[in-house]
Amino acid sequence: MTPTLNIQQLAEATDLSRTQIDQWISRGHFKPKNPAEIGKARAFTIEDAVVLGALAELVRIGLTPTVASMHVHSVYAVIDDDALLVVSQGPDELASGDRRALYYDPAHPATHGRIVRARDLAGIATDPKVRSMAVVNLSDVEKRVLKVAGAS
Repeated sequence: MTPTLNIQQLAEATDLSRTQIDQWISRGHFKPKNPAEIGKARAFTIEDAVVLGALAELVRIGLTPTVASMHVHSVYAVIDDDALLVVSQGPDELASGDRRALYYDPAHPATHGRIVRARDLAGIATDPKVRSMAVVNLSDVEKRVLKVAGAS
């Protein structure tokens, strides 16, 4: 059976208040896998907790919950020991192959998130088209979640 967390454990694992979690759910910033059921406490998955933890870290370093939530959806697929979520501001690939195009407005560069290995971070950081970036260590977030869940 896959371990689940209650909202108090989720709050502890992500260092958020229960109220903040409820607000982010109601505003659509965080979408747990398990639906809410009337009269029952919601059970959160480990994956939910890692996604919420990544969202919380991005918000702590200055991204708005709206922007941060756009970049954490891919975190559900992470199963890697050195995974980093990188949200960068700079060119955004709109097409591939012969129709490859870049959107880049120097005044308002697009932000986009991707999951990379730690060894690939230097290449992103030194890309002259990347204007700024934020990095979340997903391995660290997962370790904190597993510790609270008792599954470490």
